[in-house]
Amino acid sequence: MTTDRFVLNNTNRLTNLFLIRPGSTLLNGRKYGSFYDLYGKAYVRDDNGNMTYNETTGLPVLSGVDDQYVGNANPDFLLNFNNQFTYKNFTFSFLIDGRFGGLVASSTEQWLDYKGLSKRSGEARDAGGVMLNGKLIDAQTYYKYISANADYGAAADEYLFSSTNVRLRELAIGFKFPQFTKAVRNLSLSLIGRNLFFFKRDAPFDPELALGTTTESQGFESFQIPSARSWGLTLRAGL
Repeated sequence: MTTDRFVLNNTNRLTNLFLIRPGSTLLNGRKYGSFYDLYGKAYVRDDNGNMTYNETTGLPVLSGVDDQYVGNANPDFLLNFNNQFTYKNFTFSFLIDGRFGGLVASSTEQWLDYKGLSKRSGEARDAGGVMLNGKLIDAQTYYKYISANADYGAAADEYLFSSTNVRLRELAIGFKFPQFTKAVRNLSLSLIGRNLFFFKRDAPFDPELALGTTTESQGFESFQIPSARSWGLTLRAGL
């Protein structure tokens, strides 16, 4: 039996930089952990942390500008656990990946709310509206408000999700055939499954969809193709 475990945590500090483009900003002397800070409109709360509401509309009050710190996309740490068992001619291995901490912003959920296609907006319509602070608010009015009509200025609290997830990244079962001919050696067959299921996931989608290929796209999910579960067979032979 072979077991490998890895835990990764990274902290860096910026000493100098130049601004490439507005909208994605780093600050001198700040922790690299401040990279991928998320800002937006947050709910205005009282001293006890309770949401405040507009007395006329009954809707929750949002901050006036998109400059409220609402979280960071960086994980606190990553975890990897790999194990392999061998018994006679059989092998069995699995790989578990974990990502803990960090937030992801979902433009998809924002658009679904705006169009009335999300599960929760449908449930709100069926219920006759959304109950806020003892007042029933029309579902369409509420979801268009918090989604900012799918534009800038949406309620960040509603579209930020935890990136924490633990998944079975890979599972493999193999069999090594006895040598039955001199022409073929080390003949083996393996069944391999990848991205099979989550042990834990807080977001309503795969948080890895928000790991873009550019620095400014980190922490944002927008109509990405859903992650796929896959199975395959591997046949190996030596001559």
